[in-house]
Amino acid sequence: MLILPGWLAAPRGGPVAVDGAAEAPRRIEVNRAPWFEWTLLDGIGEARARRIVAWRAERGGIRSIEELQEVPGMPRGWLDRARPFLELARDLDASPRTGENRPAASNEGNNDGNKAGN
Repeated sequence: MLILPGWLAAPRGGPVAVDGAAEAPRRIEVNRAPWFEWTLLDGIGEARARRIVAWRAERGGIRSIEELQEVPGMPRGWLDRARPFLELARDLDASPRTGENRPAASNEGNNDGNKAGN
């Protein structure tokens, strides 16, 4: 009797058949996307993504995709490659600016010296 480990007895690999249509590429909403969504774009790592989000917050949002050319330190031609995956919401005022840098909740009325149970 011959006993084979599972990886030896497994069927050989071959072409994988996929049924159905390919999913359309995701689009990034430039005024709502947090930094980690920007990293889905080719050539955009964490540092560049955070730079885009900080730049967007300083400006109070992006009104045109073309404005992204002004982001400091970005590689030449990056916007042309990214443009098919970017979209701009019509209602700028309704969208969050950074997706992560929200002000801390106010502690007004809380006095640490007067905690209950002291």
